[in-house]
Amino acid sequence: MDIKFSYANCTGIAENCLFPNTAIVKDINELHKYMKYDYTFIEFKNNYRDSKKFIRSEYATFDVDNDHSENKEDWIQIQDIPKIFENVWCLVITSRNHMKPKLDKKTNKPKTPRPKFHIVFRMNEVKVAKEFSDFMHRVQKKYRFFDPLALDAGRFMFGSDDSKFYEFEGSLNLSEFMDLEDKNDKKFSDLNIEFLTPIEEGCRNGT
Repeated sequence: MDIKFSYANCTGIAENCLFPNTAIVKDINELHKYMKYDYTFIEFKNNYRDSKKFIRSEYATFDVDNDHSENKEDWIQIQDIPKIFENVWCLVITSRNHMKPKLDKKTNKPKTPRPKFHIVFRMNEVKVAKEFSDFMHRVQKKYRFFDPLALDAGRFMFGSDDSKFYEFEGSLNLSEFMDLEDKNDKKFSDLNIEFLTPIEEGCRNGT
């Protein structure tokens, strides 16, 4: 592991925009002392979190809340991630609401506790906010279990004293993986078109 991120001097404050501290971590066991505070993997001008002050990022971070279904069999588990993103390095961080009951806003009743976590992927360096956001949307369009409301160029995560960390090794970053996936999708699409195209009379090979 060798990751770099910024962290705040507070925890759980959505209105906070200052992330003045930088951490470079090589040991997964060191993460807790920094990630108990709110943190971000995006570099901002003057350390002020705002998509308009986006400088660069080499990381794409996504949220998995498992709110898409009340059926436990449909939930994405932490151990599913390296199977879905085969040979892609990533860091999974359980969120502050991981496996905790949460009120359903519609029924005002507690929902069944479920896995909730953040995923950090390496990506090709991006220096334009729109390119970053476009890439995030591209990934979420294919992997719908990622929270669609957490794709902007002002991303940060709430820190937690209870977070657990899981590192999965791989030789690919997410940009490389998505390019390979797009090539495979196009290949299968071309095969389907070829298979479905009717053969006109008189065009079959003779035997």
